[in-house]
Amino acid sequence: MCKVEMLRAMLNARLSAAVEEIFGVVARTIAEYEEELSRTKEENERQRQLLDAVFRPQEEPHKTDNSEESLPLEQQEPEPPQDQGEEGEADPFLIKEETEREPHQLLELPFSRVIVKSEYDEDKSQSVESRGAEPPSSSSSQHVTTEGDGGRRGASQADCRLAPQSHSRSPDSDAEHPKSDMTCHPGNAHWKCSQCDKTFGTKYTLRVHMMIHSGDKPFMCSVCGKRFSQKAHLTTHTRIHTGDKPYSCSVCNKSFIDYSAMIKHTRVHTGEKPFACSVCNLSFSDRSNLGKHMRRHTGEKPFACSLCGKRFSIRGHLTTHTRTHTGEKPFTCAICNLNFSDRSGLVQHRRTHTGEKRFTCSICGKQFSQRGAFTKHIQIHSGEKPLSCSV
Repeated sequence: MCKVEMLRAMLNARLSAAVEEIFGVVARTIAEYEEELSRTKEENERQRQLLDAVFRPQEEPHKTDNSEESLPLEQQEPEPPQDQGEEGEADPFLIKEETEREPHQLLELPFSRVIVKSEYDEDKSQSVESRGAEPPSSSSSQHVTTEGDGGRRGASQADCRLAPQSHSRSPDSDAEHPKSDMTCHPGNAHWKCSQCDKTFGTKYTLRVHMMIHSGDKPFMCSVCGKRFSQKAHLTTHTRIHTGDKPYSCSVCNKSFIDYSAMIKHTRVHTGEKPFACSVCNLSFSDRSNLGKHMRRHTGEKPFACSLCGKRFSIRGHLTTHTRTHTGEKPFTCAICNLNFSDRSGLVQHRRTHTGEKRFTCSICGKQFSQRGAFTKHIQIHSGEKPLSCSV
């Protein structure tokens, strides 16, 4: 393959990766806009109910016949027909139709949705105040009842249980997760998982999280058959097979298959450690390292060996331990072909070939290639004797 073809293939791969990431961002943005739209509809419904509760006692004396007494206030016509053409007033049913646009039009909603809410509330209050002794005719009321019920169908209850279904659904839709598994808290607009009590800022991220409990993995790698719950994870995984590394460090030009790995790497150059332990204030550059460290304080050991039952606080330690049962030694020295069950053993062994001695005694200056030998040497200076005979 000539250089031009290699360059073209690399360019196509990077462009495809960029397009997929852009689509992912757009999908998340649309989901957030749908959440905002749902919350706006709920707020409008609550405001309407409050107005109904306030003004209903004032309108009861004006009801004249049995047919009109059977109609609740929210089913009466918001505006007299002759006033709907006045300048500056908006038809609430037209507003409803505007809010139920196609998902690809939702990008424009954050700017118009605030206006829809205020106009609806103002029109509703004006319509209730302007209703005097003349109630609307029964035919008009019936017309409003039919359209009003259809327009409000699917609206959420005031307790903010699961928001109404959006017009666009991803594969991880609400149909796969019962409504009782997802709860919205109106105070801070956080969505809470009912199984693990973890909270999320949007309903979309909660639906993705629910796949952890359901085990749903709809995206499969066509090369090795490994399955993933999110398409972005599959895209990152396929780069392992293709060798594509589209993200490069601006300092040392080292390349990475995903953006988060590059961000973690750049902290090596900047020295940034944004994740601090709340117990001992030790800082870490990676959130996962902080999680591993916190288990030292809590004593939690969530990873158990299925063969002997021994538990570990870090998954990597469990993986290394299981190799003592299977006899697997996947790490091989390139110089002498000696095999090791874990990477750290291979790294220590390589120093016997390179002569590297990373550990230096601060008292006598003696150097060691392995930490264990260095620790034993320090005990000579300190006089510490941690091992004693029990007899």
